[in-house]
Amino acid sequence: MTFPFDTNKLIEICQKNDVAKIGVFGSMARGEASEKSDIDLVVYFSKPKSLLNLVRLEREISEGLGKKVDLLPEFCIKIVL
Repeated sequence: MTFPFDTNKLIEICQKNDVAKIGVFGSMARGEASEKSDIDLVVYFSKPKSLLNLVRLEREISEGLGKKVDLLPEFCIKIVL
């Protein structure tokens, strides 16, 4: 899958912020994103992080990619069977 943002920059930011895994969801993952769409990301941290750390990371990624980013930490995902 090809994304309309610099994936290498995203990886660089994640590596220095203890992100073990990151995933894309929402319109971008479905291939329905427009130029105005934000980037919806779910993050899995290798170490516990505070809400302040999460907000800082969201801002750093947004600035680094030049697009609005919404971050969802993995512990907020509710699995429905």
